[in-house]
Amino acid sequence: MLSVMVYIFHSLQIISGLECIPLV
Repeated sequence: MLSVMVYIFHSLQIISGLECIPLV
């Protein structure tokens, strides 16, 4: 269970990182 939460948290961090990159 814990590994699943860590995987989801890591995926959210990646998505947040991509959103931080300005698409110009």
